[in-house]
Amino acid sequence: MRLKSYIIEGPGRHGHPVRRSALNPENKIAETLKRDCKQILQFYKQGRYLYRGIRVNSSDPTFVEKKFHPDRRPKDTVQGIHDYMNKLYKEKFGWEVRSGISVTSAFTQASMYGGVFIFLPVDGFKFVYNLEIFDFTDDFAGEWTDTGHRWIGKDDFHFKKNAQAVVDDSKDTNLKGAFGYQREIMFWCKKYYLLSHLEDQILKDL
Repeated sequence: MRLKSYIIEGPGRHGHPVRRSALNPENKIAETLKRDCKQILQFYKQGRYLYRGIRVNSSDPTFVEKKFHPDRRPKDTVQGIHDYMNKLYKEKFGWEVRSGISVTSAFTQASMYGGVFIFLPVDGFKFVYNLEIFDFTDDFAGEWTDTGHRWIGKDDFHFKKNAQAVVDDSKDTNLKGAFGYQREIMFWCKKYYLLSHLEDQILKDL
């Protein structure tokens, strides 16, 4: 297998993947993953992966490196709900889960957001998931907004009760068990890599 490009995040708040030539890029990627991603590679030994769909600014992306930005803003969820849920999640898990990186073991779900990449967080990551949540916006947040996307539940007893229930039912253990349910999993990590799903042989050969 021969990779055609090796992509590293460039300048800017979220960066832009930039095409870069590399000698024996397969070896370079494998060495990077073995060095930085030992924890997640243990889960990937069975050939099941977590995916993230992204749009990149390269004609032929295969490998992307990204830094985690804790000030990430929601794309589809009303900001008020996002902030309130983060408050509840931080009280339970110690970090703002809704500002984390959303991934899934469902390939089709990831493909709805762009090119499908295998998610590889660096060691020391944290994660949270809820087995009732396939997509947070569709399964919860959307119920508390009107057609104008104005948050109408911030002072509502029922909203607060349901929001707390979502957090209470969330887990940060048994990541392997979460794979089979194909639910949204939120990650925190200092940095992560994205490898094109077409290049999964690299992981199989590790």
